[in-house]
Amino acid sequence: MSVTWDTDAALYRDEDGEPIAPEALEALAADDTGDTEREIEELTARLINGSIALAVWLALMLGIVRERIIRLYVLGRGGLEQMTDNDWIVVQNLTDAQYRYLQGFGAAIAEGGLSPAMIQARAGQYADAARPALGTARQVAVELAGYKQERWVRTASESCLDCIAFDGMGWQALGYFPIPGAGRTRCLTHCRCYKVYNK
Repeated sequence: MSVTWDTDAALYRDEDGEPIAPEALEALAADDTGDTEREIEELTARLINGSIALAVWLALMLGIVRERIIRLYVLGRGGLEQMTDNDWIVVQNLTDAQYRYLQGFGAAIAEGGLSPAMIQARAGQYADAARPALGTARQVAVELAGYKQERWVRTASESCLDCIAFDGMGWQALGYFPIPGAGRTRCLTHCRCYKVYNK
């Protein structure tokens, strides 16, 4: 689905010009997560079976994570035409943070203390680690559109205590709640909540 940001109306539209609800945007991100998880699983299997070196795996993993950050951030901004120099700086900062985590992960693998199952499980978390790019970009878009309030929307039937509390707090000033999935709630990067905005 092609998504654009309508600055005047302050909403997302599909290729037919129809408005896109926030939950539909989140569904697109979830589809992307599944694709990325499979790609990471296949790549990590090659590392485990010895068909690629650790340095190669790290470089390819960074590429996968960076491309996912870009896709989700561009989705949240409503298309490449909305991207500014500042947006690309944010994308680079998000990528740099994941690169540092990957370097630490690579060092742990090199030390030899992680089982193949542990390596696969930890590698799989990097699909979720890029997800805050969507929420970050959405917040930039609505802030530029003049929105002043936000509300936390809980989507899981079983949520962490932080998300349950946030969901019950109603409307707050823009920026009051953390970016969902950014590791500021007890569910960390597994969070599937999102925020809605109001002027």
